[in-house]
Amino acid sequence: MTFCPRSSVERPASGAAIGNPARVSGNANVFEATFRIAILDGSGKVLVDRQAMATCGTGCRGTFEKTLAYSVDKAQWGTLRTYFGSAKDGRPEDVRDYPVWLTPGG
Repeated sequence: MTFCPRSSVERPASGAAIGNPARVSGNANVFEATFRIAILDGSGKVLVDRQAMATCGTGCRGTFEKTLAYSVDKAQWGTLRTYFGSAKDGRPEDVRDYPVWLTPGG
């Protein structure tokens, strides 16, 4: 049996610089086509957290693209995170973390 995450980031690549603002794209198969994308700084502080939508909802994989502006004082390693909130209590589920290089905005 192969595990297939509910959301998967295709760009930026894990370990790559994400630019500022960051353009994030990939695919997802999530309830009602909605999930969250967040960017965390090197200390784990959430810099931005936004809802995203895929082109298809439950039962099919749809694509997504989202642009996220964030603010850091200096270049550093951070985390690009995708997840969705539990229908039961809103807690993050299926959290996927990708290491990324963050840069101050231009």
